[in-house]
Amino acid sequence: MNASPNLRPGSRPGDPTGTAGSASLSLDERQRRLLALLLAGHTDTSAASRLGVSPRTVTNILRLLMDRLGVHNRFQLGVALGSRMRPDGGQPPGRAPVRPVTPELSTRP
Repeated sequence: MNASPNLRPGSRPGDPTGTAGSASLSLDERQRRLLALLLAGHTDTSAASRLGVSPRTVTNILRLLMDRLGVHNRFQLGVALGSRMRPDGGQPPGRAPVRPVTPELSTRP
């Protein structure tokens, strides 16, 4: 069985860093620049033009990231990258934990 070139020894699919549960993900300069352009609202074609690559290369970069993170579409990629890039490990700022409503606190008769 061949090991995936994107995984380090001891890692598992969806964990490209080899440290399960780690919030870090190493990106090369081109990947960081592409993500910054897409976050700024550029299309794949516009981002490709600014990076000096073909739109197909942009697609391939995004597919590589999806494979490394074990996600299946761009939305999932955005969520996965967003949670890894947040300094607090993915928790929204200023959000208090939600308490469940208990029956004795309900105002319904």
